[in-house]
Amino acid sequence: MKVLKIILYLFLILIVAVGGFFGWAKWEDKRDRESVSIEIGYALPVENICPKNYPLRIKVINKSKRIVDKVNFNVVAKAVGRSNDLVRFYDARHDFDIITEPNFNYAGCYALPKLKGGSPPDLIWTTSGKAITFRKGKIEMLEDWLGLSIITKTY
Repeated sequence: MKVLKIILYLFLILIVAVGGFFGWAKWEDKRDRESVSIEIGYALPVENICPKNYPLRIKVINKSKRIVDKVNFNVVAKAVGRSNDLVRFYDARHDFDIITEPNFNYAGCYALPKLKGGSPPDLIWTTSGKAITFRKGKIEMLEDWLGLSIITKTY
């Protein structure tokens, strides 16, 4: 009977330890995802930042400790004082597949998406629906081995 209690306690300790590990890993994953940001804006031709054909400047900033393999997001353009998105739905999604090392960023110039109206220099440019794919690390490899996807959901 005493051996059974010891086995039960060891099993409970194991469950708490595994749960604590996955809780910590999930918290760290969330922190890393929040450490990747996107800046977007219209670059005027007189600023000489972007060529005339590609006036939309997009910058992905990776302040996480992990390598970013891909960032997907929607481009949003709104008129001042308005809430409607002027980017046509089918043209809003942007796949940014430039590999970005930890504590680095990448900026590039892109063509404007098709708009429902408005003058691009006068619009407020933002993003929504950010989804980040990190390079697989030890935790993701453990998940693959266990056949789980508890931590690394793309959101």
